Amino acid sequence: MENGTLQRVHDSARTSSRIARALLVGLLLLAALVFVAPSSNALASEIIDIAAVPGGSGYWQLHENGNVSSHGGAPFHGNGKSRAAAFAVTPDGGGYWIIGANGGVEAFGNAADVGGFDHLQLASGVVDAATTPSGAGIWIVAGDGGIFTTGDAQFFGSTGGMQLAGPVVGIAPTASGNGYWLVAEDGGIFTFGDAAYLGSMGGTTLDQDVIAIVTASHGVGYMMIAADGGVFTFGANDFHGSLGGQGRTDVVGIAPILDGTGYFMTTITGAVFGFGSAVAPPPPTPAQGKETVENTIGREIFDRINTDRALRGQPPYRWDTELADVAKSWSATMSSTGFRHSNLDVVIGNLSTIHYTLGENIYWGTGPHGNSAVAHQTLMDSSGHRTAILETAYTTLGIGIVCTGGRVWVTELFGHPSIDGPVNSQGWQPRSPQVDFSATPSTGC
Repeated sequence: MENGTLQRVHDSARTSSRIARALLVGLLLLAALVFVAPSSNALASEIIDIAAVPGGSGYWQLHENGNVSSHGGAPFHGNGKSRAAAFAVTPDGGGYWIIGANGGVEAFGNAADVGGFDHLQLASGVVDAATTPSGAGIWIVAGDGGIFTTGDAQFFGSTGGMQLAGPVVGIAPTASGNGYWLVAEDGGIFTFGDAAYLGSMGGTTLDQDVIAIVTASHGVGYMMIAADGGVFTFGANDFHGSLGGQGRTDVVGIAPILDGTGYFMTTITGAVFGFGSAVAPPPPTPAQGKETVENTIGREIFDRINTDRALRGQPPYRWDTELADVAKSWSATMSSTGFRHSNLDVVIGNLSTIHYTLGENIYWGTGPHGNSAVAHQTLMDSSGHRTAILETAYTTLGIGIVCTGGRVWVTELFGHPSIDGPVNSQGWQPRSPQVDFSATPSTGC
């Protein structure tokens, strides 16, 4: 409040944008909403694959435009320069190959330069790749089941030239490197070399097509995953859970941890799910430093937001890692240059996936106002910010927190990726019903 008046400022520079501003004792907050039509080239940046760090401490996500996102303990080795179709990681995680749809191969980190096949006219586009046990070569498979070998990868046969019921979508090598399995989108299995047939989903009615096949470290079995997140295991592969039965159609990859105790799963929009021992690296304890406090504050605000939505019968937000990274960067910018709104028109154009809409709440507070409880309550008590929190126009959320000089800087970035379908905005939301958060932990800077 300033002189007892809540000031509202409208941003005339952006169509369908609204900025509400309130100045309170020791804190500031700001909210905005922008709807932007997707650009034609944004589709090229959707997630197409995921790979786990051998020790299970993190993962990489491959974007269709060749960019690589690294998370947790996954070291970043570089981005590709062209349209990507497949991803292969060296056994120690010290490098990776990005394989283009045309057969071109780019090597990063300690991945050897093994050459590619972009000089050939492929009968079918590349769909998957796999690393040899030595890490000195890769197999590349095309949609017709044609196999291309590089480095020390040996050719054991292919389905190229065969009449298939459905296209091949993946390859998985045996532990010895002397054979491999191919899987078609109907779940049919083709074996080559010392790869034993252990079963398939061929002839079974699936809710969604199979999109990938992988093996665990022992290589004496395989698992396949469908676009709804359903997981099917054969041989010595343990089932740790799935997303099957939820009506999804957006799963694009699965990445087992080296010891076979779990796996990550990713959607086309970048949402990641962990099963078994595959979990996002936990934040350090508060005694270990500021980063822990920041992560904890963000998680507490995220949980409060979803609790408020659940009370109104609304679905929870999915955590979006990319939005969280952008939000964190903006909080850091505000902490050094001053409190102001980001340019959402620029942000939405730079995201790796098509978004139909973005919204942003920002806040800073110090002293008794510098914690997750007051930040969330203040935003919920302001109609413009509450609308962003409770909007049906948004389906994903990333929160970025920065603690500096005793202040907490908060950026909440709400999104609606195109994969979630048309935007359905229900607009202004009342404060009631109210959740009793009195027993809920609250962390401050």
